[in-house]
Amino acid sequence: MPRRRPFRGLALVLAALPGCYDGADPLDPQLLAEIARSRGDAEGISLSGFYRGEFEKIDCGCEDIPRAQQASLCTLIDNAGLFGMGGLFAVEVVQADGTLRIRPEVQDLLSGEFLAPTLYGPVSAEGDVVVAGVLRADALLVQGQVLGRADGTLTGPPGASVLEVDYQQRSTLDVITSDGGPDREISNGVETIDCRERIAMDLTWFEGLPGPE
Repeated sequence: MPRRRPFRGLALVLAALPGCYDGADPLDPQLLAEIARSRGDAEGISLSGFYRGEFEKIDCGCEDIPRAQQASLCTLIDNAGLFGMGGLFAVEVVQADGTLRIRPEVQDLLSGEFLAPTLYGPVSAEGDVVVAGVLRADALLVQGQVLGRADGTLTGPPGASVLEVDYQQRSTLDVITSDGGPDREISNGVETIDCRERIAMDLTWFEGLPGPE
C-alpha cells in the first residue's frame, strides 16, 4: 500500500484543545473524545456508502493473547485468510458535511463477534480524515474498553471514492479467568489485558447506503 499523507486538518483540531495534548498518547481517551466531537469544512453527503477492500497488518500486539483475540485486528485478518477471503473487509461510512461516522462491517469468522468501536470525527474539503471512538465492554466475563483512531484520506468522486487510513487500536480489558500464562497479570481470578495494534486500510466505495423506509 502507498504511504499515506498526514492529516493536515489534525493540526487545527489539536490547536483548539488544551496545551496538555502536546506529545500526548495518540489513543488518549480525552484526545479521542475531542476528535470525535470535531468538525471539518467538507460539504455534502456524497461520500457516504459501504467501502470494501484490504486491511494490512502493521503492528500486532494482541494476537498472542488468547483472551484478547476478539479485539485483535491481526487475528481477524488471519482468520479471514483461513476462509480464503484474504484481508477483505468492509466499513460503513456516513458523511454529514464536515463530519464522518465510520463503522466496521466485520465479524470474526471463528468467534462470531468482534470488538471494535464506531469512529467519529472531521473530514476536510481536501479529503483529510481523522476519526476516533471508544467501545466500552461490559459483559459477564469481560469489562474494559477498546479505543480506536484512524488517520488518512477519503478522496475521489462520489461512487468511486477511496478511503485510505492508518488505524490504531488499544484494548484495555479485565477478563475473568481461572488460569494464565507466565506473562499474564492475574489477580483474584481476573486477567488484565492492555495491548495495541495498528493496521492499514485501503478501501473503495462499492455500494450506497439504504434509503429511508
